Amino acid sequence: MADLLSDLLDTRQSSAALPNSTPRATRLAYLTYLADESLLSLTSQEPQSLAQSSQSLLFSLQGVSKRAHKSVIDSASHHDSLTHALPTLVADTADLRNAIPKLDKEALRFSTAYSKTVDNKHLAERKRALLLLRNVERLVDVLELPTLLSSAINSAPANYASALDLNAHVRRLYALYPDSALITLVSRQSDDAILKMTADLIAALKSPSLKLAASLRTVGWLRRVLPDLPSIGSASRGSQEHALSLLFLCCRVATLDATLGALQPLRELADEEKQRQVS
Repeated sequence: MADLLSDLLDTRQSSAALPNSTPRATRLAYLTYLADESLLSLTSQEPQSLAQSSQSLLFSLQGVSKRAHKSVIDSASHHDSLTHALPTLVADTADLRNAIPKLDKEALRFSTAYSKTVDNKHLAERKRALLLLRNVERLVDVLELPTLLSSAINSAPANYASALDLNAHVRRLYALYPDSALITLVSRQSDDAILKMTADLIAALKSPSLKLAASLRTVGWLRRVLPDLPSIGSASRGSQEHALSLLFLCCRVATLDATLGALQPLRELADEEKQRQVS
């Protein structure tokens, strides 16, 4: 019976062109409920029940609208902006689609030009720059070697042992990298400092107040310096020892001559005094 009533209502609504948004299952359930009720109940209680249900639904709708009206308004505003955003998105998408072939072409050209299998000047310069960046601290240490060597020689008292160790390190670097302009420059500066050190050591051997221990240390330092001197560095070990012995004797003889020369005026005064006493 409920099905017949539902079909009858659908026919009337269709002929009257009235929209019907209520689901069929809900309508059938309500019509079945009405069919089971008595006429007295339908005329007396059902209108009141419908009014209460309508009032309850109205209160519920009012509560929902009060709680969610801001969200609904914001959502409506955002949806309204879609009418402007969607055409822009479509245009940007079309531009991106048109730019993809050009981008792919440029990416292919870049990968071909800067491939690791191809010799490229820019890549070589970049590799050298990265290598320099990774070794900048080592390069700074190497550049500071002549300064440290000069500081060790010119300090008071002079630290000749450290200076000789630094010079030996520079020599090892030059033997490993003879074609490096930087190492060549550092080696040349170190040679100048070693020549000054050699001159200082020779001057120390000429000191009138030279003691035995100091002379032995000075000779030992000169023995380490001799292989690095260009004039005698290629000579044999025996020749270097012979030259060192001659150098020591020449320095002491020069000191003796200087001392005797300083005493010559006193000798002349003594001779004059002796002649006056004799006369």
